[in-house]
Amino acid sequence: MTKRFQKIAFLWLGIKVGVLIALFFIWKKIFYEYFDKRNSWVFFCLFLVWSLRAFNRAIYTDLYAGNISIIEEFLIWSGLLFLLLRGRYLIFGLCLLIASFFKVLPIFLIGLVLVAGTGKIKDKIKKLGIIALISLVVWGAGLLIMPTEFGEWSGFLKLISFMPPEVGKNNPAILPFIREIIGNGGRALELILYFLWVFTVFLASFIVSRHISKTDFSSERKEKYLFFLWCLVFPIIMPRFKDYTFIFLLPIFYYSLYEVIKESKKWALKALAFLLLAFSFFVMEKENVGIIVIDYWPLLITISSLIVFAFFIMKDSTRRLAGRKI
Repeated sequence: MTKRFQKIAFLWLGIKVGVLIALFFIWKKIFYEYFDKRNSWVFFCLFLVWSLRAFNRAIYTDLYAGNISIIEEFLIWSGLLFLLLRGRYLIFGLCLLIASFFKVLPIFLIGLVLVAGTGKIKDKIKKLGIIALISLVVWGAGLLIMPTEFGEWSGFLKLISFMPPEVGKNNPAILPFIREIIGNGGRALELILYFLWVFTVFLASFIVSRHISKTDFSSERKEKYLFFLWCLVFPIIMPRFKDYTFIFLLPIFYYSLYEVIKESKKWALKALAFLLLAFSFFVMEKENVGIIVIDYWPLLITISSLIVFAFFIMKDSTRRLAGRKI
């Protein structure tokens, strides 16, 4: 490694660390103003310590690999900051659009417009349509002008159609997980099972979402729970979700389980939520690569957390529903 390359590498690392610190401050602001205004610095510091090791050290993996994921997450959460705290959906869409220039995945988060805020669903659908239209125009123009640079869209489509997915610890997503489970079952079977999984997750999540809307929770709490729910859905339906991409999920995973621990009346659910937080902190060593449960550990604990959170909503809020006229 030449000295010039070393200087550039250290400069890039310094930029990423600076962006990571800024990301921590964005998370702190969202924590205090959106998730739970009663939080203390101590609680947030515990989150920071946990986040540095969680999901097989996703943050460390990104810093070590020199990937751009932290900058991508900074753009995503900057957009969420404007969406959740200010209701600025166009700025949110712009941030996702810029982030999607690096990786295509963030653009699929535009659906969060539908669960943010307390406005009418028709207005939210219009906002979503505007963001989607702008994104399609920009990406369409980019594909025409610079087809090579904007070619990741076609690569992403190939991933869920013809190309076999990257499997193993570096890509703990649902499509490669299905491929490893069925072995040589064939590409057609992989895709059938994948789309069946996506349909099942969406159907179950819509049922839980409808249940939330019928409870006597405050409008702010309903919005928060819907946001948690669909953010947990996102990584478990994507055909490709790299190990360092789980940085996005850190505050969602932590806070949704914290909500279960704090609010649930069932001690079994509290215990499960606490165990999931503890397990997510546990780092699977590299020599264990090849064991499917360990390779896909981030995916499996995310699915488990979604089940626990959904069960908490359905069971704990049922008592509230029973006590009022619907």
